[in-house]
Amino acid sequence: MKNLGAAFIIIVMLTFLGSTANGQKLSGNKADSLYNHFLENKIEDFQEALPLVQKVLNHYKSSNDSCRISYLARKSYECFEALGSFDKALEIILWAEPYSKGCSWHEYAKNITSQTSIYLTLERFEKAIDLVNKTEKDWPPHLPDRLTKEMPVNKAIALVYLGRRKEARGIFKGAYLQAETDKNKNDQIDALTNLGAFYGMLEEIDTAATFLKKASGLCAEISCDRRLELLQNLATLAGAQKKYQLAVRYLDSAITLAQLSKNLHAETSLLREISHATKELGQPVEAWNLMLKHANLQDTLFSKEMAAGIAKFQMQYESEKKARRIKELELEQLNSELRENKLKRTRSIYLGSALAVLVLAMGLWSRLRYINKTKAVIEKEKERSDSLLLNILPAEIAEELKENGKAEARDFELVSILFTDFKEFTEASEKLTAKELVEEINVCFEAFDAICDKYQIEKIKTIGDAYMAAGGLPVPTEDSVTNTVLAALEMQNFITQRQAEKKSHKELAFQMRVGVHSGPVVAGIVGVKKFQYDIWGDTVNTASRIENSCEVGKVNISQSTYELLQNTPVTSTGTGPKFTFESRGKIEAKGKGEIEMWFVSLINH
Repeated sequence: MKNLGAAFIIIVMLTFLGSTANGQKLSGNKADSLYNHFLENKIEDFQEALPLVQKVLNHYKSSNDSCRISYLARKSYECFEALGSFDKALEIILWAEPYSKGCSWHEYAKNITSQTSIYLTLERFEKAIDLVNKTEKDWPPHLPDRLTKEMPVNKAIALVYLGRRKEARGIFKGAYLQAETDKNKNDQIDALTNLGAFYGMLEEIDTAATFLKKASGLCAEISCDRRLELLQNLATLAGAQKKYQLAVRYLDSAITLAQLSKNLHAETSLLREISHATKELGQPVEAWNLMLKHANLQDTLFSKEMAAGIAKFQMQYESEKKARRIKELELEQLNSELRENKLKRTRSIYLGSALAVLVLAMGLWSRLRYINKTKAVIEKEKERSDSLLLNILPAEIAEELKENGKAEARDFELVSILFTDFKEFTEASEKLTAKELVEEINVCFEAFDAICDKYQIEKIKTIGDAYMAAGGLPVPTEDSVTNTVLAALEMQNFITQRQAEKKSHKELAFQMRVGVHSGPVVAGIVGVKKFQYDIWGDTVNTASRIENSCEVGKVNISQSTYELLQNTPVTSTGTGPKFTFESRGKIEAKGKGEIEMWFVSLINH
């Protein structure tokens, strides 16, 4: 069935691309056919499916069909989430909420569940909890609990990460009891898996293993696709107890499943794990052979992914290059015709044919105007392309991309990462219309863009209501740390003034947290069809934790940023404003332990 579905969507895509090549709209019959296809088939290739889903969604927007709009918006959300475009995923699912509520409570529950899921991905745990609490409070009492079964689980996951484990355990157990009452084995497997993960986090290994074994047994009964994951988790628990023989048995079974399903990613990971377990059993030769298999498979996997990515990029680059060459050849041909016409005109003059000269001159004038017009169009398109590229990428990276058709990823030893986030954004958004919400965010982010330009720091991206920028790349400077902190302070000052202004008119205003951390990162371009300049590394994760630990109206910085500010001139000339600092001591940050943090402000500010 999976293969049949994949073949069908390829045929549909080809038909669709052919019918819309000239900008034709999707017909009603074709839209209905595609909608039914998405209802009946699981999406396999999110990159290819996304434009098709959005095209069908746009078709139904005009008909105001709430149910279909809501469903297709969730499909778009799934594609964006799978492709790592979490800001787009959040944007589309928030936009679709009124349609889902207008369709049915079941569809509305799915929308809210998707919202809480993306908040978990973005580590906005308080927002996930608040959203579930509000939905449960407003939920009509006559509706069955099964409609909201996934929302409480997402709330429990958020509670775990916030350290509220007692509350989380109650929700997980309640979910399992409900699944047993409903006699729904899939729900039982989900609930048992969550309980296993929960007790694993508490390091109660035996209890965790008991739940996962039960889940694995149920999964084998109904041939569910989660058994590989369950076996791998059981192997991890066995390894934690140093029961390596048991771990190897679980891993052997998991590898067999991975091979049967042709899951190269899983098989690669499992080979590494079984190699470690075999080594602990005192079998170094067998462990070495398994590690070689892992390395070979990893190389194969990497080569396939790289080849696919490079092929797509090269095809796009060569296509654009070919189009430019065609235009150049057209110009060369026109210039050649112009020279020929000049020779003909000269011969005509010598022959004394005044009429022929007049006609030829008119032809030359028409050609000349055509050439100038063509050159102007090409130049305009080039300027438009360059402008668009500079809106997406830093100037240096854009230039490298134009010159070479690619831009290499680079290591930076010192970059200062800035994160902002609006407090209680979900609650605020509920009190504003969609238009008011977007306009207010736009006002704030436009101001932030201008501040980034002022201090010569690079805007990286926005994720929902969060804003991310970095100082010290793509061109490192001595004053990048200082400029990033100055930008953070000015952003916070803008929000404070905006809040006062809005409150004076009795309007809702955002409150904001800001965090800055400095350290090494890797930066480069991601994406093939849509480029994005992005940064990776532990520095980015730590900067996010620094922002999460901030108080509203403040700018929170890490110890490393604090130390750099002590030893770095305020500007490249060594003059300028001075900072004052307030030690916060060591603050607990998720996944990072205790981090020394400081509030920073400007003297006399």
